[in-house]
Amino acid sequence: MAAEPSTGQDERAEVERLRARVDELERELAERTAKAEAAVAAAQDRSYWLDRTQVDLNSVMRRPAARAAFEALLATAKALRAVKRRLG
Repeated sequence: MAAEPSTGQDERAEVERLRARVDELERELAERTAKAEAAVAAAQDRSYWLDRTQVDLNSVMRRPAARAAFEALLATAKALRAVKRRLG
Protein backbone atom coordinates (compact mmCIF):
# COMPACT_ATOMS: atom_id res chain seq x y z
CA MET A 1 0.00 0.00 0.00
CA ALA A 2 1.54 3.30 -1.06
CA ALA A 3 1.61 6.29 1.25
CA GLU A 4 -0.13 9.40 0.09
CA PRO A 5 2.32 12.03 -1.15
CA SER A 6 0.70 14.80 0.87
CA THR A 7 1.18 12.97 4.21
CA GLY A 8 4.75 14.22 4.59
CA GLN A 9 3.67 17.74 3.69
CA ASP A 10 0.75 17.54 6.12
CA GLU A 11 3.06 16.42 8.91
CA ARG A 12 5.53 19.22 8.18
CA ALA A 13 2.69 21.75 8.12
CA GLU A 14 1.38 20.43 11.43
CA VAL A 15 4.87 20.62 12.99
CA GLU A 16 5.24 24.21 11.78
CA ARG A 17 1.79 25.10 13.14
CA LEU A 18 2.70 23.59 16.49
CA ARG A 19 6.04 25.43 16.59
CA ALA A 20 4.26 28.70 15.87
CA ARG A 21 1.80 27.97 18.69
CA VAL A 22 4.64 27.17 21.10
CA ASP A 23 6.32 30.48 20.18
CA GLU A 24 3.04 32.31 20.78
CA LEU A 25 2.57 30.62 24.16
CA GLU A 26 6.16 31.42 25.16
CA ARG A 27 5.60 35.11 24.34
CA GLU A 28 2.36 35.08 26.32
CA LEU A 29 4.12 33.46 29.28
CA ALA A 30 6.90 36.07 29.14
CA GLU A 31 4.31 38.88 29.14
CA ARG A 32 2.41 37.38 32.06
CA THR A 33 5.63 36.83 33.98
CA ALA A 34 6.65 40.45 33.44
CA LYS A 35 3.24 41.69 34.63
CA ALA A 36 3.36 39.44 37.69
CA GLU A 37 6.88 40.61 38.55
CA ALA A 38 5.77 44.24 38.21
CA ALA A 39 2.80 43.59 40.52
CA VAL A 40 5.03 41.93 43.10
CA ALA A 41 7.50 44.82 42.93
CA ALA A 42 4.70 47.34 43.44
CA ALA A 43 3.35 45.38 46.42
CA GLN A 44 6.83 45.14 47.91
CA ASP A 45 7.27 48.90 47.48
CA ARG A 46 3.99 49.60 49.28
CA SER A 47 4.74 47.18 52.09
CA TYR A 48 8.25 48.64 52.43
CA TRP A 49 6.82 52.07 53.19
CA LEU A 50 4.28 50.65 55.63
CA ASP A 51 7.09 48.82 57.42
CA ARG A 52 9.41 51.82 57.32
CA THR A 53 6.81 54.17 58.79
CA GLN A 54 5.80 51.42 61.25
CA VAL A 55 2.14 51.61 60.22
CA ASP A 56 0.15 48.57 61.31
CA LEU A 57 -2.57 48.60 58.70
CA ASN A 58 -4.58 45.93 60.53
CA SER A 59 -4.76 48.01 63.68
CA VAL A 60 -5.59 51.16 61.68
CA MET A 61 -8.47 49.44 59.94
CA ARG A 62 -9.93 48.21 63.26
CA ARG A 63 -10.48 51.77 64.51
CA PRO A 64 -13.32 53.63 62.78
CA ALA A 65 -11.78 57.10 63.18
CA ALA A 66 -8.35 55.95 62.04
CA ARG A 67 -9.92 54.11 59.12
CA ALA A 68 -11.82 57.24 58.07
CA ALA A 69 -8.63 59.30 58.30
CA PHE A 70 -6.72 56.71 56.28
CA GLU A 71 -9.44 56.63 53.61
CA ALA A 72 -9.41 60.45 53.47
CA LEU A 73 -5.65 60.37 53.03
CA LEU A 74 -5.98 57.85 50.21
CA ALA A 75 -8.67 59.94 48.52
CA THR A 76 -6.44 63.01 48.76
CA ALA A 77 -3.49 61.12 47.26
CA LYS A 78 -5.71 59.85 44.44
CA ALA A 79 -6.97 63.37 43.72
CA LEU A 80 -3.41 64.73 43.68
CA ARG A 81 -2.34 62.01 41.23
CA ALA A 82 -5.30 62.91 38.98
CA VAL A 83 -4.32 66.60 39.04
CA LYS A 84 -0.70 65.69 38.30
CA ARG A 85 -1.80 63.60 35.30
CA ARG A 86 -3.91 66.46 33.93
CA LEU A 87 -1.09 68.97 34.35
CA GLY A 88 1.71 66.74 33.16
